[in-house]
Amino acid sequence: MFHYLFKTTCMVNGKTHWLIHRTLDLLFDRLYNERRAWPQGKLFTEDLLHYGPAAFRHEAIQAYTDEPTALKALQTAIAGTPEHLRYNLPDPTAPGYQKTEEHREALSISATEWTYINNGKKTRKVKKDDPVPEGWTLGNLNLQRTKKKNANT
Repeated sequence: MFHYLFKTTCMVNGKTHWLIHRTLDLLFDRLYNERRAWPQGKLFTEDLLHYGPAAFRHEAIQAYTDEPTALKALQTAIAGTPEHLRYNLPDPTAPGYQKTEEHREALSISATEWTYINNGKKTRKVKKDDPVPEGWTLGNLNLQRTKKKNANT
């Protein structure tokens, strides 16, 4: 397994996003994998939709053969980029990173105020307080299909 360190820079505002992309092939199809390795964060996505993909430079910086070395290089790259010029948020697993009590409470409320309903063909996310329409039942259809498929094996 190879681990590529990617740097994506917005040419309009100068912000940078660092990420690691894993692949089995050292001589991979760069165009295909570089497209797959685009960042996924909210702040990055907002700017991508606002400026368009042409406003970003996406480049593979280096390949690593082991994950710990790649992750250390990623952390070094993020730490070396000024906070106001990066999309990467602080790593919640890093030593010293603490979520505030308000943040924990907001995450908990956000997770508990939504539920899924389905009509046997598609699933929708709705507020728990909303009534379930006729012909719909509680539950995520995709999870039910996975459970059924795993039960048959």
